[in-house]
Amino acid sequence: MTINLTPTVRLTIDTNAIARNFQQLKNLSGSARCGAAVKANAYGCGIDTVVPILLNNGCADFFVADAVEGELVRRLAPSSKIYILSGYLPQSREKIITSNLIPIIGSAHHLEQWQKLQRRHPFAIQFNTGMNRIGIQHSDANSILDNLSEKPDLILSHFANADEPVDIKNEEQLKAFSSIVSTFTGIEASMANSAAIITNPDSHFHLTRPGIAIYGGNPLVDRANPMEVVFKLEAQIIDIKTVAKGESISYGGTFIAPQNMTISTLGIGYADGLPRSASGHGVPARKVRPTGMRGFVNGHHIPNVGRITMDISMFDCSSLKNNSINIGDWVEITGKNITIDELAEASGTVSYEILTNFGRARHKYS
Repeated sequence: MTINLTPTVRLTIDTNAIARNFQQLKNLSGSARCGAAVKANAYGCGIDTVVPILLNNGCADFFVADAVEGELVRRLAPSSKIYILSGYLPQSREKIITSNLIPIIGSAHHLEQWQKLQRRHPFAIQFNTGMNRIGIQHSDANSILDNLSEKPDLILSHFANADEPVDIKNEEQLKAFSSIVSTFTGIEASMANSAAIITNPDSHFHLTRPGIAIYGGNPLVDRANPMEVVFKLEAQIIDIKTVAKGESISYGGTFIAPQNMTISTLGIGYADGLPRSASGHGVPARKVRPTGMRGFVNGHHIPNVGRITMDISMFDCSSLKNNSINIGDWVEITGKNITIDELAEASGTVSYEILTNFGRARHKYS
C-alpha cells in the first residue's frame, strides 16, 4: 500500500510483511496469546491499515494509548479486548464504558477512583517492577489485592531493558512480577514485549504484547533484526546542481564542499517527519553530529549534506556517473536498503520515534 504524503514524499506499507511478522511473534509466544500494541496510530503505519491485518491473523487483544484510539480500534474490532495503556482518566469514562474498553490502571489514586464507579466493567492493573514510569509498586501487591472490590481481568508489568537480554535488571523485574502473579491467582498476566517474546520465554505468561517488531523495527540491541521490513519512505529529486569546492551547503554553513560536487535536492524535510538531527555535516563541524543519514537511489547510497530544512534536503550524488540520476527520480530514505534502525541511529534517536514522526506527517493535511 503506497500513500503520497506530499507530491514529493511517498510512504509504502508492506501489509504482507506485517502479517508475517505477527505470525512469527505469535509462534514465538508459544502457548500464550499474542496481542499487539497499536498505539500512536499503529506506530505510524495506520490503525485502519494494521488492525484488520492483525485480526485476520488471529490477534484478539489490542493495546492503545488512550480512549480515543480505543474507539477507533473498536470500530474495526467489535469483539476484541482493547486495553488502554494510559489507564483510567475521569474525562475518558464515557468512551471507556460505551466502547467497552479496558483501562490499565497504574496508580493507587486511579484505582480508588475506578472502584467508586460501582459497576462491573473489565479493568487491568499495571505494576511497577523497575521501569518507574507508571504502575503500582510491586511491594504493594498484597495490600492492593486485599482492598479490591472486584478482581482485574489482567495484571501486567513492563521491562525496562528487554532489548538487552543479558541485563540483570530483566531477571530482577521478572522475579518481582512472578511473585505478583502467584499472589493474583486465577488472573491472566502479561509482561513480554517484542524483545522478551524472542529472548525470554519465561516472561510470556498468558498474553504477550509485541509492538515495534510487528512494524519491522529491530527489538534487540546489537543483534541482527529477525523481522521483515514493513516501512518504506521515498522522496523525489526536485533539482540537481553542481556545488564548487569551498562552497557551503544549507543553513549555517555546516558543510563545506571538499571538492566540486553534484548535489541532488529532495523534496522532504523535518515538516514531513525527517529528523533535523539526521543532517550530514562536514568540515567545519561546529559541534554537530559529524555524520548523517544516507539515501539510496539507482543502486547507490548517497550521503545527506548540510542541514535538513523544513521541506528540502540535499544529498551528495557525485559518485553516480554517466548521468545515472535525474530530476524526478525517487530516493529511498528508509526501507530494505536503509533500515529504520539505521536512520534512527543517524538521527540520534530510536526507530519508534522515526515511525511515529512519519505517522504524524501522514495525517498533517487530513
